[in-house]
Amino acid sequence: MQRERVDPTGLDLKEKIVHVRRVAKVTKGGKRFHFTALVVIGNTAGVVGTALGKSNEVPDAIRK
Repeated sequence: MQRERVDPTGLDLKEKIVHVRRVAKVTKGGKRFHFTALVVIGNTAGVVGTALGKSNEVPDAIRK
């Protein structure tokens, strides 16, 4: 089953941050923190998309 692509230029899209998670990697020098953000975007009329962004800072993870 192949999904069709929708041109987002004419749509009124709304985004919702579903979950932000802090992930820690323990190294010899201490803990290194990274963040992941799960975001859902859609027009509340059937067009929907999801994204998982990863970064060292929360705003960057959401933007990705």
